[in-house]
Order: sequence, then structure tokens, then C-alpha cells
Amino acid sequence: MGVTVVLIVDRDEQTRLRTARFIRERLEDVSVLTANSLATARDAVENQTVDVVVTGYTLGDGNGLELADYVRKTSPGTGCILYTDSESVDTDSFEDVVVEFVGKESPDAAETLAALIEQAGVELTQASYPVPEAERERLEAADQFLTIRAEIVPVGERLAGLAVDHFDASAAAVTVISRDRQEIVAGEGELTVPTVREQSLATHTIVSETGVMAVGDTQADPRFADTEKIHDAGIRSYLGATIETRDGHAVGTLSVYDDEVREFSEADRNYIRELAGVIPETLALRERGDRYAH
Repeated sequence: MGVTVVLIVDRDEQTRLRTARFIRERLEDVSVLTANSLATARDAVENQTVDVVVTGYTLGDGNGLELADYVRKTSPGTGCILYTDSESVDTDSFEDVVVEFVGKESPDAAETLAALIEQAGVELTQASYPVPEAERERLEAADQFLTIRAEIVPVGERLAGLAVDHFDASAAAVTVISRDRQEIVAGEGELTVPTVREQSLATHTIVSETGVMAVGDTQADPRFADTEKIHDAGIRSYLGATIETRDGHAVGTLSVYDDEVREFSEADRNYIRELAGVIPETLALRERGDRYAH
């Protein structure tokens, strides 16, 4: 199992640093971040992969339950633990937010906290959808890929257009698979592609041994027959190829979608693979250009 990223949120600096130090000493393979307010914690969750949020209740610009609610909505796979004194919490608020709770005054509170964090790391590898072996490293690569999405859009749109024309398909898209979502970077066509990771076809593509996945009929394929979002979007057939980094991490896909049942040949698979390979090749050329420029 890879590194578990933990965000410690507390407005009191000494408490925040003490908790962070204990987690680093108690658990192996953890990376600990800290934040002192609701706003900075939201920013951290929004801009990087966080596996577990440990938050106090009173944050100055809000409270820990508000943060937990935000995390649940924007990053459903991230665990949330409210770590605070019991008497400081408005218990009625628990009715609306599902969150683990550890009272600081309870016996072995710190050990209980560490155990919950450790369990959250285990649960990450037990998702309801297929997950690549080096998922944490892949997620880090996907996050980095998204930071340069503006540079990818022009070539991505061109590739999506070529794919639609070549296959006479309804739509095509360059997507990145993040922790919980399929992020659409560029596309061509009218179909509305599912954005929740576990409902996306690309989620299965990135674990394909060949780097390509073809589905002739989504309604007949047992993996997707019950996924309403795919059928509601009008996606009847699919062909996708992985977009990989130089380190071999499949950060996303170039995917083709059609509203009719169809068969895909070996030549079709090779073509989509070649198109998808243009993006990492383009980025490699950009990196070499940057080095020569300096």
C-alpha cells in the first residue's frame, strides 16, 4: 500500500502540530498536511489528493462539520474524522453529516485516531470499481496532469475530433481519472459523459492490460448493464485507450462513444492507441523544449 495523505485541521497551532507529529511518529507511509481554517482546508482538498481529513470543531471561519459536509460532496472517497472535545460540539448537527468522531478527552484518543486513519488507508484499496496497483502514485500523476490541462486542451480537442471523424462516432473525449471523478479535459460531440468515477467506462480502461478497452454493447456487458448513467447518456458502444505518463501511470483516456451497437476491430484498437499516445509524446517534447530553453 502506498502513502496515505492526511490533512490535520485545527485553529490552535500547538494542537495542530502536536497531532501532526503524533500521526507521523505512529504511522508508517503517511504524508501529513496541516490547515488552520475552513478556507485553507477546502483549498487543500480541492487542489490535491487527500485521503483522510482530521478536523477540530471550531475553526474560526466555520466548523468541522461544515468542512466534513464539503469534503463529502466534493471528494466522496476522502475519510473525515472529527477530533475535538465532546462538549464543544453541537450534537444536533450530526443528523445531517456522516463523520467519524473521536473525543479528545476519551481514553487512548490519539491511538483511536491513528487506528481510524490506518483503516481509511486500507479501505482506499477496496473500492467498488477496479483500481490500478500503484493507485496513489497514479493519483499524484493525475493531479499533476490536471495542473497543465490548459496546455492539453488544443491537442486534446484535435484528437477527439479525429476520433469522431474516423469512427463516425457520436462523441469522443480526453479524460483524466482523479480520486472520485472523471474529469473531461477536451471533447467533441453531443453526449453527456458520466463524471462520477465508478460510473465511467474509462475507470475500467485504465486497468486494461493492453491499454485499450472496447465495449460493443454496454447493455449486454455485465460490467455496465446496470449502470444507469451510461445508458441515460445514450452510450451504447465504447472504445478507449489509456493516456500514460513516462513512469507508466495511466492518468486518463482518449475515449470514443457511440449511440449504436458496433464491433471494433484490431485495427480500430491500434488506431485509438496511437491517437492516445500523441498526448504524452506532445508533453515530452514540451519538457525537452523547456530544458533546452534554460
